[in-house]
Amino acid sequence: MKAIHLRTDGELKTLDVIQVVARQPGTERGIDYENMRKRVRLLDAVSALPAGAQILLLEDADYAFLATLVKSFTYATAAPELFAIINSILEAKSPPAVMVPSGKKHASGA
Repeated sequence: MKAIHLRTDGELKTLDVIQVVARQPGTERGIDYENMRKRVRLLDAVSALPAGAQILLLEDADYAFLATLVKSFTYATAAPELFAIINSILEAKSPPAVMVPSGKKHASGA
């Protein structure tokens, strides 16, 4: 799993960049079913975020697909703000493991 920190840099937002690269096929001739399914999973993850969310969590396969889209997308500008957002997506890390203090039972009862 990867945690993408959502940022706003000037007028650009991380979520907007993700939505654009997921919706537009770029220089390809179109989108086949499997490619569309992966793109819709990304769009669903964005849509499911609560207002004010600061992190988007993606499964490794979804993140790898997003990273491929972000790297291959043809952008219309070379704005530093856009570059910073792209880097924040590509540099996403695994979220820290949730630790349960010793002596306490986990919610599952273990």
